[in-house]
Amino acid sequence: MDDVLAKLKTIGDNASSITSDLAIIMKNIRKGTVGMLFTDTVFAGNLEVTVVNVKQGAQGFNRNMNAASKSFLLLGLLKKKDKDNKKRRKER
Repeated sequence: MDDVLAKLKTIGDNASSITSDLAIIMKNIRKGTVGMLFTDTVFAGNLEVTVVNVKQGAQGFNRNMNAASKSFLLLGLLKKKDKDNKKRRKER
């Protein structure tokens, strides 16, 4: 019986220690970026808007590159690039 009580006391002490450590970790998380994401709704909203803007910018860039590839001003350059690529593939 004393052995069981001693083990229960050890388990209780360990649980108390773990709880204290978790409290310290959570306190430090709130100070950092991760904590800011969880607690600061304005920051989270700004981050979401930023991601949307980056996606839209990438889509716009792709559209511009596709349009540029069809431009008569760049046609000669692109043909030369394709020719060089084909030549390199043949050499391999």
